[in-house]
Order: sequence, then structure tokens, then C-alpha cells
Amino acid sequence: MNEIVLIQSSLNPKSKTAIVLNEVKKKLEEKGAKTFLLDLRDYEIPFCDGRKFEEYPSHLQDIKSILDNAHAFVIGFPVYLYTFSGVLKNFLDIFSSAFHQKVCAIVANAGGSNSYLASRDLMNAMSFEEGTLFIQPTVYTYSKHFSEGKITDEYVFKKIDQMIERLIKVSNYKLPVPAEH
Repeated sequence: MNEIVLIQSSLNPKSKTAIVLNEVKKKLEEKGAKTFLLDLRDYEIPFCDGRKFEEYPSHLQDIKSILDNAHAFVIGFPVYLYTFSGVLKNFLDIFSSAFHQKVCAIVANAGGSNSYLASRDLMNAMSFEEGTLFIQPTVYTYSKHFSEGKITDEYVFKKIDQMIERLIKVSNYKLPVPAEH
């Protein structure tokens, strides 16, 4: 499967992380990329408790299959206490092997401007554990970038474009060749 999987890990029904990831998804698809949005609000994922993967509920096999077959990832998360959320941590505790030596981009959303290093914790953990390669730039947003549930800052759109360009280049993702007219 030649697909870029976007993981939306905010459980907030009005998630700004989801708003940004939907924009990333739209822009990837405009370039012809095949995407899949794995919105964790749509899944019941139990707490990781150290059991073997096969002992978790069977519906997690579907998620693992999606992740295992991904070409690259974009992980989106809200920032809590200057790091990535517990929801994402739990998800990665269960599924981290699917990220083994794959390329990943990050979208982080916080309440203010001072949490921009939160992505570093994710990069360190996954690079060490699974050899995941993280590309730059990270898309970092906070409250000033939004109004009425929409991205309103051109800077964010510029960062999204830069991140997508780098993700495609570094992952060697093959965009479809446009048909000649």
C-alpha cells in the first residue's frame, strides 16, 4: 500500500489538531497522494498493560494492518504539560513497531507559543525505540492561528506546504504522474 497515514490523537470534539490534520490531508490529496486519516476519536483503544499484542481486542488488528502498510506518517497531537498527550503515548505503546524505520512528520497544537519543543519528546522516543526518521519542519500551531474553527494564519499554511514537500522527498513517496493533455 502506497499510503500516507495521518494519526489524529486529540479526543476533543472541537480539536484544533484535527483541523490542521484535515488541511494536511487535503493538501496531500491535491498533490495526488493516497491518504488515510486514523482519527483516534473513532476507535476504542484500551490502555496498554504489557500483554502480547494478540491478547488485545481483535479490532486493533485492523489498526495495526493500516499502520504496517503505511508508506509514511503524519502524527498530530495536542500538547499537554509541554509534551505529547497520554492518548498518543498509549497508542504508541501498543503500535510503535509499525513505525519501525519509517518516515514521519509532526503536527502539534498547543494553547500558547511556548510549547514548540513538545515534538522533541516524540522524536526522541520513537527514534530511539523504532528508528523512526522525523522530518522538519514540524507544524506547530496554537490559539492565535485559529478563528471560528478555521486556520487563519498564512504562516501555518506555509509550514504545512514545507512539511509535505519534505515528507514526500525524504520518504521517496511516489506521487502519481499527471496525465498529459
